[in-house]
Amino acid sequence: MLSHLKIPFLVIELDPLKVDEIRKKEIPSLYGDVSNREVLIQAGISCASLFLIAVPDPLATRQAVTWARKLNPGIDIVVRAHSDYEVKFLKEMGISSIIQPENEASLEMVRHTLCRLGFPEEEAWKYINSQRTPAL
Repeated sequence: MLSHLKIPFLVIELDPLKVDEIRKKEIPSLYGDVSNREVLIQAGISCASLFLIAVPDPLATRQAVTWARKLNPGIDIVVRAHSDYEVKFLKEMGISSIIQPENEASLEMVRHTLCRLGFPEEEAWKYINSQRTPAL
């Protein structure tokens, strides 16, 4: 989607096979661990405006956030989290936005249900958005 919208980005990926797949699609990518300071420096984190972290490992996520904040204190960070405990911890770290995939999937299912039951789409969106955790 970012490519389609011509928004520059770089993918950092730890799996070398996935890096090969990504590069075959001509998507800018870097092989490495997102929680590694040197990888973030090589990726240009110090001049990035936004950092999206979608790794499943909460410890790697926390370390990536810590390094990103040290290398670029003003960076906006969006993180994927899988548990309420992790959400709480990330909020304490000052994360800009925290996305919980399971919650988002549930909200989308409710939105579809409301629309199929005849609720106006605008009302369904209003209700769904009222149930989301507000961005920090």
